[in-house]
Parts: sequence; C-alpha cells; structure tokens
Amino acid sequence: MAADKSEFEQVFPHVVRREHQKDWWVKAANGDEQAKLCMSAATHFMRAIPKGTSACACCDVPFSPGDVPQAFIVLIPVERDPERTRAHALPVCAECSKHDDTWLVRQGPQRQVHARAIASRELSGQ
Repeated sequence: MAADKSEFEQVFPHVVRREHQKDWWVKAANGDEQAKLCMSAATHFMRAIPKGTSACACCDVPFSPGDVPQAFIVLIPVERDPERTRAHALPVCAECSKHDDTWLVRQGPQRQVHARAIASRELSGQ
C-alpha cells in the first residue's frame, strides 16, 4: 500500500532495536498496546523478507533473505481503530542502526515518502 507524506505525519514513531528486542516482547506480554503493535509489525516484516526484496529505510542498502535488520522504525497511526490498526515497520541496516533514535526517525520515514512520491510521478508520466 502506498503511503503519502500525510500518513507519516500522523504517526507515533518508535525505534525497536535488535538488542532491546526482549524488553519489547516483555512489554507486549504485559499488555502494552504500543509494544504489541511494534512487535507485530516487526514480525510481519520478517516473515515477508523471503517473499520479496526490501532495503534499509535510511540508506537503501538491500536486505537479502536471511538478513536480519538491526532495528525497525515502527510507525503507529495516531488515530486508530483498536480492532483494525496495523503498524508499519521500516527496516534499518547495521550501519544506520549505529545512529541515535532521533536520526533514524528523521531519516527513514522521509526517505520513504520521497521515494514513493518519485515513483508515483514516474508511473503517472509526470
């Protein structure tokens, strides 16, 4: 599903790093709804890797099947229907994951917006 800039402006971003994965699972198991959404989005992404290609949200380095992102930028919609809301996980490579959370949140979603806008214009012939 294509996302536009407004979609990324209406989200709570969370950075889920591989080294903190157990902490996120504990939060989710204890009922933290945002942790549940974050871990669900990351799990969904990991299951989808073998079915397609993906790249780092921050630098476009491709992930191969078997590659494990070192972090995810998870975008949770601000206004959501608790029964149907799904978060969107953007993978982060090992090199980009060395940056702090603020850098990742500023870099990743904006690159996604610009890439989709360019692709949309190319498809429409503009």
